[in-house]
Amino acid sequence: MAITLRYSIDTRTKLKSGKYQLRLRIIYNRSDSFIPTGFHLTKEEWDQKKEIVRSTSTTLTNTTRFNNKLAKDKAELMDKIVGLETAGKLHGLRAVDIKELVYAKPSETYTVLSFIDMEMQSLIEEGRVGTARTLRDLKNKLIKFHGSKSALHFADINYAFLRNLEKTHLAAGSNRGSLGVYMRTLRAIFNKAIKHGIVKEELYPFKQYTIRKSEPFRRALQEEDLKTIIGANLKKGSALSKARDFYLASIYLRGVNWMDMALMKISDIEGDFERINYKRHKTGKPFSVKVIPQVRQILQNLNGDLNYKSNQYLFPILKPEDEGNRIPLKIENRRRKLNKTLKELAGQLEIKTFTIYSARHTWATLSKRKGIPTAGIQEGLGHATEQQTQTYLDSFGSEVLDRYNDMVFGNL
Repeated sequence: MAITLRYSIDTRTKLKSGKYQLRLRIIYNRSDSFIPTGFHLTKEEWDQKKEIVRSTSTTLTNTTRFNNKLAKDKAELMDKIVGLETAGKLHGLRAVDIKELVYAKPSETYTVLSFIDMEMQSLIEEGRVGTARTLRDLKNKLIKFHGSKSALHFADINYAFLRNLEKTHLAAGSNRGSLGVYMRTLRAIFNKAIKHGIVKEELYPFKQYTIRKSEPFRRALQEEDLKTIIGANLKKGSALSKARDFYLASIYLRGVNWMDMALMKISDIEGDFERINYKRHKTGKPFSVKVIPQVRQILQNLNGDLNYKSNQYLFPILKPEDEGNRIPLKIENRRRKLNKTLKELAGQLEIKTFTIYSARHTWATLSKRKGIPTAGIQEGLGHATEQQTQTYLDSFGSEVLDRYNDMVFGNL
């Protein structure tokens, strides 16, 4: 597979001097990653087509020498990458993985937390903010358990360490569901470190320790609570009213994810707001959802009217000028702010606390209780397997099962 190396200046972040960072971009396997050069230039000094600093530069006194250095560094990096490719070490990797392989530090300089930090940064570069957040939670968990006075090395994490972590977690009243998330994330970190030669395979502790399965945590709201939210008398245009509209829009659009809702544009609209056609950010899978009257009304509430500009986002989460790798971070920050408002709304309405993510679970559970088959719910959520969908579905109460039983035998 083709590997591309290309210099460019990062025009997203401008210094007070009017200059931008010069970076080397690695493009591989439909992904990219950036290596800072440590130099900053103005737009006028950089020739993007030739990838050189113009001779008129006022930042550098010897542009020829500098351009030669850029070419040399680029060639040396390509040689290292070709060497990895020849050795068969690039199969299935991303651009950020290649950067890590090429610039890997000696294994003794890595601690568990520093390796997690490196992975978090790589994920943020790729726009995978949710996964980066999971790593951040694991890091905080390990700091709380191990302490911060001494470094935590991969060799410190053995079977006894994992068992003690488990006991401490459960003794604090936390459940096995959250424990499973921490342990699976830590296991993935170990596998990644082994793959990159940071950790020896014999140190892998999960051969002895088994991550126990637990009942999935149900996040769905009850139908009565949802009716309370819909019927609440909230001041039009207030933060609470807008938060409710975002939450309900997610449910009405078949449990659409917050990231996907934020990225929807007017160009995704079919006809006169008849359908929304979009691709899931996480998987790239295409979706086509009917715009029901409730969604149309919410869009009018949030935007004032439906006279959108051609480049405008459908929901007022991002602005047309928002662009670049920082978009996922902006969406994540606005999700946190929204969840705080939803918590305030729940308190005001005296119902169970909920977040925007629970909208997917709520849509799935409502659909199940209305008799929609699991296969249909699976397709609506875009899940690859029915097992994924089952984690979203609340259990039926005995009264519902009794009613189903009556339906089966009532006419016999």
